Amino acid sequence: MRGYVIGMAYGSGVGVMASGNGHICRTTDGGDNWEYVPVSQGLSSPPIWTGSEFFVYEGSTLHRSADGASWQSEPISPGDISIGQIARSPGGTFVATNAGWMVWYEKQKFFRSEDGVSWEVLPAEAFAGSHPIYFMAHGEVTPGQGARPSSGRGHERRSSSRSRTER
Repeated sequence: MRGYVIGMAYGSGVGVMASGNGHICRTTDGGDNWEYVPVSQGLSSPPIWTGSEFFVYEGSTLHRSADGASWQSEPISPGDISIGQIARSPGGTFVATNAGWMVWYEKQKFFRSEDGVSWEVLPAEAFAGSHPIYFMAHGEVTPGQGARPSSGRGHERRSSSRSRTER
């Protein structure tokens, strides 16, 4: 088995590791044993756990599985997008970037979906195109509040004039 890992996800006692070459490896014993599961010809996104099933994308095709062993496929809309890096909020909203080589800066696109099947292409003015995005995760920031320590061991706060570290 050859391939490259594009991501991992865990849910309901099952871990899955996705390969860009189109297969999933799944474990139910914490990684001691793995099962090879062919899914497609090539995957474009890391897997994500929705709370009830795994999602992984092959361009504009969604592959979904409750157990990581049996996968069903369905087209997404619009059909001319390719899902790459992806994250899901606890409330269920998905966000993703376009997959592909050299699709950054002016070619970069962002998408939003409530179900992972019907996607909205965000307008270019909704974001600033930039370097390639290799990882994406959900998080929340309160505008204007700066960083807040989570462990009490210090944090960084940016001001308009300079950046400093408070201890």
